[in-house]
Amino acid sequence: MLPSACSGFYGFAIDNQGNYTAGPNPQGQTAKGAVTTAEWGQLEAAANAVANDIKANPNATCQAQAFIPGSSDVVQISVAGASYTVQDAMNSLCAYNGGVSDSTALVNVVDTLRTKYYAF
Repeated sequence: MLPSACSGFYGFAIDNQGNYTAGPNPQGQTAKGAVTTAEWGQLEAAANAVANDIKANPNATCQAQAFIPGSSDVVQISVAGASYTVQDAMNSLCAYNGGVSDSTALVNVVDTLRTKYYAF
């Protein structure tokens, strides 16, 4: 895929206050803003569920998922100052405390927000 056609190619991050940053792209541009209160609530709930899973069992079992060839996402979460992968570049979804439902929910929220706010 062309980088210009790939949502999130130059990076998309949301901090613990609901502020997002996309980019920088090759021209050095970044897009910054904040998600809505409702979106923050959804993201916080999904992230807290995964954080609790990580605290209960920090050793992930990752399972390959079926995605469109040539596409991939990397979703990471920071818990107590350490970074944990929820979904990696090979589209493996990681479960930290049993099933992948909490990880799936977090990836879905991040995907929705990235699709809405990532714009170059």
